[in-house]
Amino acid sequence: MVEAQPIHVLVIGESSDNDAVAVCAAERSGGIHIARTDRVDDAVVRIGVEAFDAVVVDESTMRVPAIDIARKLRDRAPALPIVVLTDRENEAPQDADPESIDDVLRKDRLDPRTLGIALRFTIERSARQHAERALRDAHSELRTAWQIQ
Repeated sequence: MVEAQPIHVLVIGESSDNDAVAVCAAERSGGIHIARTDRVDDAVVRIGVEAFDAVVVDESTMRVPAIDIARKLRDRAPALPIVVLTDRENEAPQDADPESIDDVLRKDRLDPRTLGIALRFTIERSARQHAERALRDAHSELRTAWQIQ
C-alpha cells in the first residue's frame, strides 16, 4: 500500500485545549502538518510565502465571519482549498459562497482520522476542479482563436 504524502494545513482560529488535543492527534495519525494562527492578516501573509495544501478556518473561534476570511484568502491564493469548521447544525456558515469556501465540516462529527480523510478529499477535489476550469478556459481560447481565423 502506498503511503499518503503529508499535507500542510494552516488553521486559523483561537486554540482551545480540546482543539489542541485534536490537532496533535490529527498530526500523529493522519500525516497532517499543522501551522496555526489566530489572526487573519497573518494568515494572508503566510499563504503568500509558505506552501500550504489547505487552510482551515475555525469559525466558532473567530470574530470575523468565515466568508469574509475566505474571500481575503481567496484573493491572495485563488487555488488554495479553504475548509470551514463549524459548530452549526445546518453545516454552513452564514452567506456561504461556493466560490470562496471549498468545504464545511461540523466539529462535533470529526475525529482525527475523519479530519485527515476530509482534508485530503477536499484538496484532491479542489485540484481537480481547478484543472477542469483551466482546461475549459484553454478550450474556449482555442475555439475563439479558431473562429477568428
